[in-house]
Amino acid sequence: MNREFMLEWKNRKVRELDRIASAIDADTITLLNGCSDYAKDVLKTSLLAMPLEQALVALHQWWWRTRSEDRKPNPALTISSDSFFDFLSARQSYLMDNPLMILAADGGGVVNNMEFYVLNAYLYLANDMERWSKSTDSVELGSYKENFILPYNYDPELHRDMLEYDKGRLIPVADYYSMCSDSIRSRFKLDHTGFMMQLCLLHRVLDFDFEGSDGWFLTRKAEELAGAIPQFTDPSICHHAVDAYRRFVIEREGSARIDASNPTPGDSLFQSLKEKYAGNVIYMDFWGIGCGPCRKGMLDQRTLVEQYKEVPVRFLYICNEKDSPREPSEKFLTDNNIQGEHIFISSDEWNLLTNKFQFNAIPFTLLIDRNGNIVEKNAPPTAPKLDELLK
Repeated sequence: MNREFMLEWKNRKVRELDRIASAIDADTITLLNGCSDYAKDVLKTSLLAMPLEQALVALHQWWWRTRSEDRKPNPALTISSDSFFDFLSARQSYLMDNPLMILAADGGGVVNNMEFYVLNAYLYLANDMERWSKSTDSVELGSYKENFILPYNYDPELHRDMLEYDKGRLIPVADYYSMCSDSIRSRFKLDHTGFMMQLCLLHRVLDFDFEGSDGWFLTRKAEELAGAIPQFTDPSICHHAVDAYRRFVIEREGSARIDASNPTPGDSLFQSLKEKYAGNVIYMDFWGIGCGPCRKGMLDQRTLVEQYKEVPVRFLYICNEKDSPREPSEKFLTDNNIQGEHIFISSDEWNLLTNKFQFNAIPFTLLIDRNGNIVEKNAPPTAPKLDELLK
């Protein structure tokens, strides 16, 4: 709980990164002798990823542990992410621009923590600014006073009408994502929108809800992708962006049908998790003991779980037993009176579900109606939502 020690510890991690980078440049890592060039590059990146992830996780833990009992930050112990990660700009080429980081031994942790604690302008600024109007009729705009992002088929006259309600703040989607990129580069003194930034934005745009959307949602996602494309300069990012949207459209428009008689292992596992609670509204939460937002969500939902315990609503909390061992996980659940159904699955089963739903960060949640249909992803449960599904 010593701020100066924490900052000095961070500086030690930076020196460790620099020593590794120097050894890589000098080709003095004997462990890599005999490896192919590509394997060498992946292993070198893994060596760099480890201290980087340790620094990312340390700041995350610091933020949680230095808060008061009511979860408010302590000003005397506050460390901002831009001051903590002031070393990124000078090391941008091998920490932020390196596509092999996602293949590194700690790559998943690096990407996940980068998204939430360094590049979160893409993820969290949207919560405050992303408001959409489905209407292009200026007469109807009075009910859209919180809109910030223009509909895809706006015209200058409509824009003027909407600005009257939004006090000049309306912007096209492409400008919105450009603003996010500018903010990140300015905070961390980065000189361009590198691979890690593009990857994070790609995750933001590709947060598709296959089961619970309508035709208008397809148009909205096309707007998001089109708005983000100017930020995508890496060829692999461009490829995956277009390919994922193509598959999304096929799934939603029914151009290709999944053969129900030949389900994937992920389909079968998901079905087995649901069928025990058939007839109930199900809130399915994929979490991990090392994930602060996961734990906070479960703590926040305790009252709701208690409120609906006598009606057909079930809260399922699912974790990977390898990453969240039973003993510490069950202690957290018991100590904090986390009710609901607690399900531990193997790493192989966890991977089947992450592949099925294409999520790479937790918490990941599903809201399922009484007929077993997914109606919403990655949204917190609320009493109005649950009551509507019960009806």
